[in-house]
Amino acid sequence: MRRVVSFKSDTDSRGFAFTLVELMIVITVIALLALIPLSRGISSFQPPLAAQKLVSDIQYVQALAMSTSTRCGVDFNVGTNAYTLFSGTPSTPLTDPVNQGTYTVQYGTGVYSEVSLSSASIGSTSTLYFDSRGKPYNGSGTALTSDGLIVLNGAINVTVTRETGYTASS
Repeated sequence: MRRVVSFKSDTDSRGFAFTLVELMIVITVIALLALIPLSRGISSFQPPLAAQKLVSDIQYVQALAMSTSTRCGVDFNVGTNAYTLFSGTPSTPLTDPVNQGTYTVQYGTGVYSEVSLSSASIGSTSTLYFDSRGKPYNGSGTALTSDGLIVLNGAINVTVTRETGYTASS
């Protein structure tokens, strides 16, 4: 003998469900509530992302110097809140592969509006070079005797190791 099991109450013949309108209202409210903290928190991501971009750019010029056997580097300008990647000398900037312009990263505007270049200490200069072996030098052409230090927003340190040129942010 077969037995049919029913989950419906004998007293409620309609069942329990949400209408499509009710579901849409709940989803809209949740989406709006999720956007409030997101819009406030985007600027807090800028400094760490800017530091990672700087690390990547330094690693890029180091790899470029080794692959082309040409002295390449980064020229930091705290006064203009920017840095420029170059090949040979700072007066010959690299071309940015994205926009085909000068490879300069400008802080304080656009995607980096909440970022500032606080200091750049590469030996006694603010210019970093790499030779064909990837070894770092300061703007005077002297091998680094201490690690290079670039500071963003007064708190995020990007360090260039003196012997190897290994670059990391903290």
